[in-house]
Amino acid sequence: MKHFRIFIAAVFLFLFVAGSATAGVYMDVVGQTFSDRPDTINTKIYIESDRLRADSKGSGQDLIFIYRADKDLVWVINNNDRTYMELTRADMEKFGDKMKQARKQFEDQMANMPPEQRAMMEKMMKDKMPQMSEQKKSEVVYNKTGSGIAVNKWVCDKYDGTEGGKRIEEVWTTDLKSIGLNTGDFKVFDSFVEFFKALPKGNFGFEKYGSAQGNKGKSFSGIPIKTVEYEANGRKARMTEVKDISNKKNDASLFNLPAGLMKQQKN
Repeated sequence: MKHFRIFIAAVFLFLFVAGSATAGVYMDVVGQTFSDRPDTINTKIYIESDRLRADSKGSGQDLIFIYRADKDLVWVINNNDRTYMELTRADMEKFGDKMKQARKQFEDQMANMPPEQRAMMEKMMKDKMPQMSEQKKSEVVYNKTGSGIAVNKWVCDKYDGTEGGKRIEEVWTTDLKSIGLNTGDFKVFDSFVEFFKALPKGNFGFEKYGSAQGNKGKSFSGIPIKTVEYEANGRKARMTEVKDISNKKNDASLFNLPAGLMKQQKN
């Protein structure tokens, strides 16, 4: 789940920059985790007007994620064992319901715990599994703390995001024009976010980037090139960084299900 979350977050983070409906986009993104078991994951993202693909490698895992808006489905491919899973919108709704049920069971168990044990469990779930925590979050406020900062080949502004007075995120942004992409109506953008709306907020960071709703109220300007997320204790949790972005007409075969795979049954 950790690896899936990182490369899906990368897709949502940088899908925001894609703006040309007439030409495809290619991106090279690196994600790192710092807590628990540190890891580095490289994700190559290919985007067209109604489909996208993310190839993610790290820690012995080799995954491919293909979203087809025209088919209203997702394929998750494991190259290590040559299997794939097909996920429909109905599957997303079922997964969302299961997660809600699991959260309800967890809350019921918490209610019977002694106060100290309950407080400890609440903190653990908030830090490690925020999608299971029902604690209300205050608004994230972004303050500009730097400018003219080089991040790879772009000049960026830096913003610190705080929640309840604690730093939870750092964001480095650059102007869209400096990337060389045009603004436009990129249809895959909204449909991708809509496909996963049944999942609880915060599960993969879907509501953070990638949709007009997710970006509403964000108090930073520009396109995120690099982000660093922090745990409640101040330790770095994750980093996501763009290494390359370019206009490219992607081969149509990239978005088809490869031959020779065995289909996994859904639970």
